[in-house]
Amino acid sequence: WNATAMWEKLRGKRLVFVGDSLNRGQWISMVCLLQSVIPKDQKYMTPNSHLTIFKAKVLGSLSPLHV
Repeated sequence: WNATAMWEKLRGKRLVFVGDSLNRGQWISMVCLLQSVIPKDQKYMTPNSHLTIFKAKVLGSLSPLHV
């Protein structure tokens, strides 16, 4: 697994997981893998709301991921 390569593939694109709680678990797992290469001061997540939002400054731009 190469999180940096995945960020490159996602650049300019939107990744959406649609479905039930199983899909939410997959989304959270994807965020955990992707966020591992981002410094702590360049990422933000709202894990306790009904709509989980992950934002990260990646390669010079802010890239939000929503679920």
